[in-house]
Amino acid sequence: MTSEKDHMITDYEKTRAEYVQSLETTVQHLQRQLQDLQAQAHWIPQVNNVMDSKDETVRTTLVFGGKRVTTTLPYSALKESSAKDAAGAVLDSFWENLIRDRFRELVEPELARSKEGVQSIAGAGKW
Repeated sequence: MTSEKDHMITDYEKTRAEYVQSLETTVQHLQRQLQDLQAQAHWIPQVNNVMDSKDETVRTTLVFGGKRVTTTLPYSALKESSAKDAAGAVLDSFWENLIRDRFRELVEPELARSKEGVQSIAGAGKW
């Protein structure tokens, strides 16, 4: 025969187990959300500007999509140009690096095949 006290302990343990399971489910959900946000953070642009009075330069770093590009402008060049032109220089450098690296993988093999073809044509008929 179970006493009322034993029944209360069993109910408490059941409630406790349900609560722990609920917490575990919440933690797993939050971990999935964190992973999703970390993957998205990769695509959030970040800009950092550092003024170096010793070298009299401004170093601007742009991080986006796993790429990091840093440009350095002398104080004099920055003073003489507009913020729009300076931003253009940083972005041009970034896009150049991003596009060059991504498309090099596609272009190099094609040019290598073309080079082989040109060399074989150029050598044809020469004994």
